[in-house]
Amino acid sequence: MKILLVHNKYQQKGGEDIVFEAEARMLSNHGHQVITMVFDNNLIKGYQKFSSFFNSFFSIHSFIKIIKTMKKENPDVLHIHNMFFKASPSVIYAAKFCRIPVILTLHNFRLICPSGTLLHEGKIFEDSLKEYFPLTAVRKKVYRNSTYQTLALALNLTFNKSIGTWNRIDKYIFLTHFSKDIFKRSTLKIDEKKFVVKPNFVEDKGFNLIKDEYYIFIGRLSEEKGVDVMLDAFSKMDKELIIVGSGPKDKKTRDISLAKDNINFVGNKPHDEVIGLLKNAKALIFPSIWYETFGMTVIEAFSCATPVIASKIGSMNELINPGVNGLFFEPGNCDSLMDAICELEQNLEAQKNMRRNARDSFEKNFSCEINYPQIIAIYESTLNSAELGASL
Repeated sequence: MKILLVHNKYQQKGGEDIVFEAEARMLSNHGHQVITMVFDNNLIKGYQKFSSFFNSFFSIHSFIKIIKTMKKENPDVLHIHNMFFKASPSVIYAAKFCRIPVILTLHNFRLICPSGTLLHEGKIFEDSLKEYFPLTAVRKKVYRNSTYQTLALALNLTFNKSIGTWNRIDKYIFLTHFSKDIFKRSTLKIDEKKFVVKPNFVEDKGFNLIKDEYYIFIGRLSEEKGVDVMLDAFSKMDKELIIVGSGPKDKKTRDISLAKDNINFVGNKPHDEVIGLLKNAKALIFPSIWYETFGMTVIEAFSCATPVIASKIGSMNELINPGVNGLFFEPGNCDSLMDAICELEQNLEAQKNMRRNARDSFEKNFSCEINYPQIIAIYESTLNSAELGASL
């Protein structure tokens, strides 16, 4: 099978970029011909920042680029991971013009809310689910605390919804059933027959069943990731915490790590080094306060036989089985997180069982061997059911 993978990078690298690259590798390793097209928001500079508003609705440049690639390569399917902002929804119309079926993986909630996270000022924000035009989101400046940027996104999303752009996509891949249900409750009104759930996967880097005494956090140091509650909890305990990552809360994290001997902020590290730290950690701390559509670090921890202590919110309920491969705590609750850590500390036998079960969760649900037939089945079913009219 020949697959065209399209992805639009954000200004800061994240989990979507990792998934895009991993899926391309997996498909290539199984003998498929994979063509990748990458757009990059970092290239939007100078006068382009003004024109990008119009191009984000429909980029002529991206439309022509996709059509040329399709005419040359004649792929069986187009699989989009992200199209905002340089690629734009024009890639969908280009595929339809060339009679190529379109698949979209939904890594966030951008299609139904300008926030992309359904989080505003530290609280879950669902108003956009019931508004055809997300006026409340604009009023509250949910995207980068900017009225203009939120309005631009709101107009883009509503315009494409009104002209049926999202209905031209042949298959939507959701990473969890929770995310799928969120979209079903929205005003998007897509035929549910186009919905399919397929989790992400990670490549096997090996595991350790014997652990050190430290806990670890890996990710963006930002509000939605629950960094504040984690720092508060470990500041009140003597348990060692290693923090890997960077973000808006760099300064606060660094200041606390300098004041507390048990908190070690190491910043960004090469991926192999991060995996080495994860293999030896007693548990991964995953304190997010937003509806994570998935948790790549969670399944990386499972692959390393490392249990996860996570906030009980959203999709985490589908990844973590409390007492089996990890533990839950109440989102944003410092005392609840401390209680979960104490629960793990007090039962050595449970720790050993959780390590084995975490690895078992990876092998049964989140490995390449499990994921590959799932994505091929999606491609094949899409080819059999796609509406390939050439009209724009």
